[in-house]
Amino acid sequence: MSHEIGVHKKHRITSADRFRGQTFQRVASGTRDIITATKKWAEIQHEMLSLKAKRIKHRRNRRKDPDMWA
Repeated sequence: MSHEIGVHKKHRITSADRFRGQTFQRVASGTRDIITATKKWAEIQHEMLSLKAKRIKHRRNRRKDPDMWA
């Protein structure tokens, strides 16, 4: 898992980072250092967030406007 990344134990991905899931693993394995991996991870999270926001927005609009179901 973490052996392909870190140079030093401190910079390796620990079990605490496991909650970040497969995405982080995939990103990190392509990069030498944790900083780059983390940046990429942040970008991915940002995309996910905006998508989620869009989804919620649409859901909210649906609730407001019952004619949509007619």
